[in-house]
Amino acid sequence: MKFDEFNETINDIIAVRRFSLQKKFADTLPKQVIFFHYVKTLSLLDAIQILVQKDKTNEAGIILRSLLNLFINLKWLTSKDPDKRMQRYADFEIISKKRKMDLYGHLPENEEEKRRMKEIEDQYQEIVKKYNLNPKDWKSMTQWSGKSIRQMARDEGLLEDYEKVYSSLSFEEHTDPSTVTNYISRSMSEENIYIANPDDDLTALILWTAISYYFRVEDVVAEIFNVDFPEKTVNLTTLADKYLKQ
Repeated sequence: MKFDEFNETINDIIAVRRFSLQKKFADTLPKQVIFFHYVKTLSLLDAIQILVQKDKTNEAGIILRSLLNLFINLKWLTSKDPDKRMQRYADFEIISKKRKMDLYGHLPENEEEKRRMKEIEDQYQEIVKKYNLNPKDWKSMTQWSGKSIRQMARDEGLLEDYEKVYSSLSFEEHTDPSTVTNYISRSMSEENIYIANPDDDLTALILWTAISYYFRVEDVVAEIFNVDFPEKTVNLTTLADKYLKQ
């Protein structure tokens, strides 16, 4: 098969490497946050492989964008004042719950729901005060780090990743007009017009990049948890030389 080496690497990650880190190791708030990011990385990598195997390369790229977002989050969380940053990340769960509660306009159906909604409201006010947030400022209430993803990437020396990967894949994410002609021109047939013929170069690039971000996440996790993952059986440089256009 065309991309066997990529698939074998991902299969090894999902079936073998992930067992190096177990939930019981996440015994503090910072480690719980890191553990979540690692588990989510596995899920996104798995989704990318599934989509590629179904010839949905462009859609896999959208998931890759999410994987890069996660990696930027992780690097920013762990690079400076990690305990403080992770506490803020955890605190913003209440901000998100309150926003969802307001968005849905849900009214309590019983005393228990009423009590819980009051609890969320009280916690929300505490967090707003703690971080001096402005509820009328959209950015203040949606950016858990207090920064945009681009600013976080710049802080962590990942601006090139952001510009070349995140920004590029955002065209697909937001159904930019520039994506229309290319997608339709690669449609398989009138019967399957919703499936575009895969672009082999793009497929290789997405798989290689996804695997690369997984291992970069793994390196952060290994250091935080002091866990020894199995020795890597893949050489990303060799794969790049073999499959990627220079």
